[in-house]
Amino acid sequence: MIPAPEQTFQVLFELYAKRLFALLDVQFEPLVSIICIPEEEGKAVSIITSGEKVNPEAFDEVKLLASALEKVDIESRLNYSNKSYAKTHKDYIKSKSLGEAVHKILNRELYDSNIERFISGASLLKGYQLFVVLELNKNTLDKFYSLKKDTYLDYVVKSKSFIHSVITLFLKECIHTINSSKVNTPHSIIRAEKELMINAAKDFMHSVAMSVEMHEALVDLYEVCNSISSLKYEGSESIGKMVIAKQHHMNVSLVLELEEPISIYDYRKVRKFLEVCNDETLIVSDSYRIYGLGKITGTYNANQESLFVINFKSHYVWEVLHDDKVMMIVDYQIPALPKERIDREDFHVRISRIFKDISEGDLNSLWEICTVASEQKHGTMLVISDQAESEAKRLSNQCFCIKPRKLEASLMKQITSIDGSVLLDKDSVCYAIGVILDGMATKNGDSSRGARFNSAIRYYDYVAKEIPTVIVIVSEDGMIDLIPNLMPKIHHKDIEEAIKKLREMETIHGNRRHSYNKLMNYFREHSFYLTEEECNIINTLSEKLGNELTEEGLANIDYGKFQPNSDMNDSYYLD
Repeated sequence: MIPAPEQTFQVLFELYAKRLFALLDVQFEPLVSIICIPEEEGKAVSIITSGEKVNPEAFDEVKLLASALEKVDIESRLNYSNKSYAKTHKDYIKSKSLGEAVHKILNRELYDSNIERFISGASLLKGYQLFVVLELNKNTLDKFYSLKKDTYLDYVVKSKSFIHSVITLFLKECIHTINSSKVNTPHSIIRAEKELMINAAKDFMHSVAMSVEMHEALVDLYEVCNSISSLKYEGSESIGKMVIAKQHHMNVSLVLELEEPISIYDYRKVRKFLEVCNDETLIVSDSYRIYGLGKITGTYNANQESLFVINFKSHYVWEVLHDDKVMMIVDYQIPALPKERIDREDFHVRISRIFKDISEGDLNSLWEICTVASEQKHGTMLVISDQAESEAKRLSNQCFCIKPRKLEASLMKQITSIDGSVLLDKDSVCYAIGVILDGMATKNGDSSRGARFNSAIRYYDYVAKEIPTVIVIVSEDGMIDLIPNLMPKIHHKDIEEAIKKLREMETIHGNRRHSYNKLMNYFREHSFYLTEEECNIINTLSEKLGNELTEEGLANIDYGKFQPNSDMNDSYYLD
């Protein structure tokens, strides 16, 4: 039997994955498994997972399959005149082939068109080759644009996207944690989630530079872009674009060529050049040097993956594009995936949960107003309040009160052209414009977001407990955020069933570590929905069962104490 530490790793890695990928998109729904392949013949493969389990017998031929894959890999490298690599990295190729064999068997035995699996390198522990497997929701993954190529010159590995860099670094961090346990006993992954994301952004930008000019790929393009975006020129923010392409690229035409190219690290000169950019004219760079100003011409063949654009949007905010598709956004050094614009159906559902008696017609009117507001270049904010008239009077010293008027889409562009928010009710009747929101400091703010977002949070926390309110935040890139960002509804009976299973574990002895961890992970993921009584029951049972598992010689994970969330109410339960 595989010893308990591998079970502990599986729990730690899955909890880490859930926190990490939730920062990118909550719909990734990550699951982590550990596959243990014995080095000694005759021993069984072990699978540690919280998801669907494969019959270990499915891996009976895993080493035979790995041997065939290894042979193909070596032959392909020899064909590319990479003989020295094939010889000196034989052990690596062998381990990699074993991982690929495990991957193929998992996909064969657990085929699901909505699951994408990624597998780590191997770690040798107590006579077993351990592989960490990450599962992500494929539909969510496919929402984000990705390059097609994952190698340069057919053998040098590079990243296809920011999210693929996150996946790669996550799996490496898992293996590093396992390897560290051979000399220490780590209780969690060392690298914090945001630190891993920043390193993933660096990795992805390294791949962007590599796609353009292999020998210049050592440029830290991520830090370069952060530094340029941080500078102001005569008080104005960094706004403009820079094309990253090989010198003399067929789709880049220079309109102003420098006599002597300047280094990309000469940030102040690069920043000056941004001042003469416009929608058509960009700085031209090969990621290492600046050659002048130019235009993108002709029809670019996106399959070449040889031309990228860095769009400096505002102070400390920039994004990476390929073929006009946004691949990564960086806001004050925090990388993120591009936001998906909220759709009409989601908007209707979320608004109607706050304003329960709102009509379909009023929902449509609010949607049309928000759609027009999203076209406002500098962004804006709409405050939809059940007491908009009284709020306009309360805030009259910091807004322009107007005679109540039902808004039409045609008027929105004009009234959102000034700073401040638009205050209206759920019937689309407007009472004030240019509203400066008030509110008190709150723990719910986010230092990585701008002043508009945090102002909305402060106001919402100040008034929303008394007045049904929705705040629509339109960012400069046209994306829409809704406050509150309501948790999805769930069936309360699912929580009750999970608690029942936890109670039943009191009467079970032996082989219950996996079931216990699975239930505790479920409660952690659904902690928002737990009542005070349910929290007390879970805490009592968890303490008792955790102590028993420790006495049985099994490593125990501390899940902490569950507490009820003050924002939770019965409206979050499905009927």
